[in-house]
Amino acid sequence: MIIFILMFAFITLITFTVIRYENFQIAGISLTPEQLNTEEILECIEKYKQNTIVIFGGFVILALISQLSFLRYYQDSYLLTIFIIGSIALYRNYVNFHQEVRQIVIEQLLSFNKHKVRSVDLAASRNKGKSRPSSIWAWAIWSLTLIPIFINMIGDTSFTWISILTSLLLMIVPASYLYATRFRSTIISNDTDFNQQYQARYEWIKSISYLLMELAVVTFLVVVQLQYLINMRAIPIIMGAIFLLFTLLLVIFWWESREIKKLNQTISQNFQWMVNDTAPKTKFGFYHDPDDSRIFVPKTVGVGVTINIATPVGKVFAALIFIVIIGSLGMAIASTVINYDVSLTNQEIVIDSVGYDDTIQLTDIQSVKLSDEPLDGIRVNGYGGFSYNYGVFNFEDYGNARFYSTNENPYHIIIEQKEDINPEHLIFNLATPEETNQLYEQIQQNME
Repeated sequence: MIIFILMFAFITLITFTVIRYENFQIAGISLTPEQLNTEEILECIEKYKQNTIVIFGGFVILALISQLSFLRYYQDSYLLTIFIIGSIALYRNYVNFHQEVRQIVIEQLLSFNKHKVRSVDLAASRNKGKSRPSSIWAWAIWSLTLIPIFINMIGDTSFTWISILTSLLLMIVPASYLYATRFRSTIISNDTDFNQQYQARYEWIKSISYLLMELAVVTFLVVVQLQYLINMRAIPIIMGAIFLLFTLLLVIFWWESREIKKLNQTISQNFQWMVNDTAPKTKFGFYHDPDDSRIFVPKTVGVGVTINIATPVGKVFAALIFIVIIGSLGMAIASTVINYDVSLTNQEIVIDSVGYDDTIQLTDIQSVKLSDEPLDGIRVNGYGGFSYNYGVFNFEDYGNARFYSTNENPYHIIIEQKEDINPEHLIFNLATPEETNQLYEQIQQNME
C-alpha cells in the first residue's frame, strides 16, 4: 500500500509542474506576465490545484480502505485498479486545464495588441547547450548501477540478471541528457548580454535538476539492490530508502521552482512581447511534427524529452513503449488469475508461477515438515491476491523465504535446504489440506 501511495504521490507531484510558469509558458501555452495574472487564468490555476489535491486525497483514502479485512485477499488487484483510475483522473484534469487556459488566451487575444513582437537574439540562441554540465556527469552517475552487477557476479547470486537489466534500462537517462536539456530559447530583451545570461542560467538550473534527480533515483536503486543482497530482512531500511527518495525529489523540485522564479523576477517589464499560441503538435500524447526530423524533442512542460512519432524511428519507440505498458498490465492481470503449479519427481520438486519458479533437489533438503501454525510475515515482492500468494515473503521464524500458498488452506509444507543454498526455506501448499498432506508423504517417501 505504501509503495502505491508513494508512486501516486510522485505522479501527482509531476502533474503540479504544469502550473509552474516557466520559460514564459504554462502547460505548454505561451503567456505574457500580464495574461498570467488575469483573473480568469488565476481561477483556472486554483481550480486545477484543488482538483489535483482532491484526486490525491481520494486515492489515499481508497488506498487506506484496502487494509480492511473484507478486502484482504483483493488488495493487490484493488490497489492496481484505483491507481490506474487515479492516474487517468490526473490526466483528464490536466487536459481540461490545458483546454480552458487555451480558450481564455484565445479570447483575451481579441482585446490585446496583436502586433506586439518578441525580439529573437540569435547570439543567445547560438549559446544553447554551452552552460549545462558535460554529459560525462550523467554517465558517471549511471556508472553507479554497475556496482550491484559486480557484487552479484563475485557472489555468483541469482540476482545478477536483475542488476544487469536495471542498469540497461537506466542507460536511457544519460543517453537522453543532451536532448532533455536542449530548451527552446525564449528571448524577451533587446539586450544581448541579458539574453545570454538568462539563457545560460535557465539552462544550468534545468540541467543540474536533471542530474540531481538521476543521482537520487540511481542511488536509491543501488541501495535497494545491495540491501536486498546483503540483508534480506532489511525491509525497514528499504522502506526508509523509498521515503528518502521521495523527499529528495520534493526538495529538487522545490529548489528548481525557486531558482526559476528568482530568474524570472530579473526580467524588466519594458521588454517587447509576442504571444505565441500555436496549436501543440501532439498526437496520442506524443510530439507529432512531420517537418521535424528529430526523434527526441525536449518537452514544453517539465524536464525530459518526448518522442516525435511522425518519424519512422519515433513510431518504433512509441510502439515499444506501448508494448511494455500493455505487457506490464498483462503480467499484473495474469498474476491475478494464473495459479502456481507444484510437481514432484524422484529427484526434485518443481514449483512454477508467473515470474517465480523454484526447483528443489531432494538431496539438498535438510528437513521437511507439515505445519498448520499461522505464519507471521510480510510480502517483500511477488503477488498477494484473493485466493493465493506467491513470491518472496519475510517471516519471523524463517526470514526471507519463497512462499506459495493457497489462502483457504492452513496447512503448509516447510522445507529447509542445506547450508549455502538459496533460498534457505521454501513454504508451499496445494489447494486442500488432503492434497497437501498427500504431497508431503510422497516427498518423505522419495527422500528415503
